[in-house]
Amino acid sequence: MNQQDMLEILRSIGLNVLPLKPKSKDPSILWKKYQTTKYTETFPSEFNIGVICGETSGNLEVIDIDFPDKSVIEKILPNALSETLVVKTGKGGYHIYLRTNKMTKTMRLESSLGRIDLQSQGSYVVGPFSDHPNGNQYEIISSVQKIITVDFDTIIENLIKLGFRIEEKPVHEIMKGGIDEGNRHVAALKYAGHLLFKAKLEPQIVQFELERWNNSNNPPLPKTELNKIVQDAVSYHNQHNEEPNNMDNEIQKNNPISKLPLNEYEQRISGEIQALRNTIENDFPNRSFAIEVCLSVKAQMKIDGLTQPFTLIIMGSPSTHKSTILEILESLPNSYLSDSFTPKSFVSHSANSKKEDLGKIDLLPKIKHKTLITPELAPLFSGNQDQLVEYFGMLTRILDGRGFQSDSGVHGKRGYSGDYYFTWLGAVIDIPHRVWGLLGNLGPKIYFFRLPDDSKTNQEKLDQIKRNLKENSYVTKLASSKDAIKKFWNFIENRPEQKEDKVIWNTENDDESTMNRIIQLAMVLSNLRAAIPTWHTSDSGGAQYNFEMPTIENPSRASSALYNLARGHALLCGRNYITKDDLCVVIPTALSSAPRERVELFRLLIENNGKINTEQFMNLVKVSRSTALKEMQKLTILGLVTSTEEEATTKKVTTIKLKDEFGWFVTSEFKQYWDEFRTSLTPKNSKLSQETDNLENNGMSLMTAQ
Repeated sequence: MNQQDMLEILRSIGLNVLPLKPKSKDPSILWKKYQTTKYTETFPSEFNIGVICGETSGNLEVIDIDFPDKSVIEKILPNALSETLVVKTGKGGYHIYLRTNKMTKTMRLESSLGRIDLQSQGSYVVGPFSDHPNGNQYEIISSVQKIITVDFDTIIENLIKLGFRIEEKPVHEIMKGGIDEGNRHVAALKYAGHLLFKAKLEPQIVQFELERWNNSNNPPLPKTELNKIVQDAVSYHNQHNEEPNNMDNEIQKNNPISKLPLNEYEQRISGEIQALRNTIENDFPNRSFAIEVCLSVKAQMKIDGLTQPFTLIIMGSPSTHKSTILEILESLPNSYLSDSFTPKSFVSHSANSKKEDLGKIDLLPKIKHKTLITPELAPLFSGNQDQLVEYFGMLTRILDGRGFQSDSGVHGKRGYSGDYYFTWLGAVIDIPHRVWGLLGNLGPKIYFFRLPDDSKTNQEKLDQIKRNLKENSYVTKLASSKDAIKKFWNFIENRPEQKEDKVIWNTENDDESTMNRIIQLAMVLSNLRAAIPTWHTSDSGGAQYNFEMPTIENPSRASSALYNLARGHALLCGRNYITKDDLCVVIPTALSSAPRERVELFRLLIENNGKINTEQFMNLVKVSRSTALKEMQKLTILGLVTSTEEEATTKKVTTIKLKDEFGWFVTSEFKQYWDEFRTSLTPKNSKLSQETDNLENNGMSLMTAQ
């Protein structure tokens, strides 16, 4: 049997499989869309096998045992080796493949034996006949190659009896009741332990309270099961001399993260970031990647010698959880939240305060070496032209990270100089077209990340709303995500081999081809953001335009900023060097940081293999010939394409071709990234078909978004 044979076996038993990189746990494709649809493409010649958990594999859940004690398999599920698929991992642990009628959440359990993950919707595992980086192969050790359906409440109950502790709600949330099926037993055991050994209540009183509490659950636990809870909590306490929810304290004390060997730390953090993604996906679907991008910004502050501030602003429609994402990030240490903000807050000249008191209200010293979080930035981008020029002029200096000083007639000269490095995360619905020209003049100091548009059908939206109403409250989900991100950040802050709490970067190990890709992205971004002074020619009725030379940013600073973003992401993955895997945050950020219409034009070129003519452009975008020629001319002026006249059937047509130095953008490698993110980078309806220039006849303006 070979890998191809195993692929067919796994597919025959209803599993959704995807290709991983050879001898790796990392996907060789952008895989998230296959959480909800089957992967049917051809596998490469060399690969590992990934098995996607959840609905697309028939409600598959995998018990991922991260230690080599084989006897625990039968203790978790009697007769597992003879009844369901069990795989020995390359590291020496085990995967028990099971199905369930009602999916549980992905969760992590720990005990003195080791760690077990319940892999569920939104995660994947490495499949059999795959090779571990250490050279060992994942092998089937069960006598069958089928997957049985079980009640996971029983599985969790068995795990608790073995001494495993599950990361779940805090007690003050559990006592409110309303616990869903799949989480009730664990919550009841935790609540009983708290009442017995913290509140010091008698078992009879605890039993009475559990019965009252249980009536609010969805549905209530059977009375026979509930009657065992108090007994199990007492037994657990007698065996471990602790509550069911305190077990990992001793584990953490005896195995501090900073003392781990670096190779073990890198293996551990891979599981930790996946656990974080799973928690966020469970609580706020399709937002784990946005959290990861924001963490890549904050993680830059851990890099030794880095002093260039990075500003990232999340853009998205209303009710896309922008503020929720930032509130989750704000729970991390060294964060400063400001709900009401203007650039004048950095250094105040308030006439209502004495000069000696202004230092207490200045924002700049408060955010030094911290992450500024501003959930509502609409006022920053919606002022009049004079306000915008003033604000962005201030930001130009502040975002150098070397302080800011200003003068006023009230308090004279005030400000700060020296090291005032910080990172900045904000949110806004969208950027007005007129602002992009000013951003181009500001230079590459503000970056954006556009959240995907909601592409669900009305029925899918209705089903999602119904699920949300039945699930845990928003407050509970928010608390769950905050707990998960704080636990993950603890791994980042306590990375082994730091120097004065900073990570020493290994530039020699940086992947050179990835560096080249980042520079290419910076060059494209500089061109896409450039301002083109434009005016109507006389007596043209707006049909003809003249253009001046564009103001194009030098790509060197953008290259540095995007490189730092990649470095931040590398830290999240346990590395102090970048690889092409870090492009996953750089590409959508770079292409979100240009006017949406320019990005759409770029998309048309990419999807037509870097070449398009006037007729194709008109048909694809549904615009007039004059508009098509105008837009194609802009791309030529911006230096992205070359333009030629070619003979067509009846007349000549203008053809533009992406310049050779941007050839990577039409390769299959780039298109994999593009396919994953293009729904968030391009609008549903092209504004190229609309007259949005708003130019006065014979007047001049900056047409940066057209």
